[in-house]
Amino acid sequence: VPDREMLCCSSDMLRAWNNLLSNAVEYTEKESGIEVIIQGKRQENQEYMVVSVRDFGPGFTEKDLQYADSEFYSGDASRHDRTHQGLGLAIAKKFLNEQGGFLQYGNHADGGGEVSMWIVCWNETKRKA
Repeated sequence: VPDREMLCCSSDMLRAWNNLLSNAVEYTEKESGIEVIIQGKRQENQEYMVVSVRDFGPGFTEKDLQYADSEFYSGDASRHDRTHQGLGLAIAKKFLNEQGGFLQYGNHADGGGEVSMWIVCWNETKRKA
């Protein structure tokens, strides 16, 4: 969305972004890497910059799909080292909700997990109002 602005705390944005990336790196098959897509989208008369991160790992379980953005949820304990606190997606969700956006996550049609940050964009007329 080249002619739009995002008004948010850059340190919160960076923290949310780092959480998405670190989760993807943790879960992906190392030889496959991760995929990042950034695009502009419109939903319900609102413009967003959507940043999607896909891993090539096992994807989300049914339980993960219910709780992945809850504080301290870390999924299957056998897949994590002891330093994982289960806060990454909860932090990203809180940041996005505070600025009017939202977090979306699920399993990619071709395998692996995908998490998207929907970040609100404003045009000049909305910002002046």
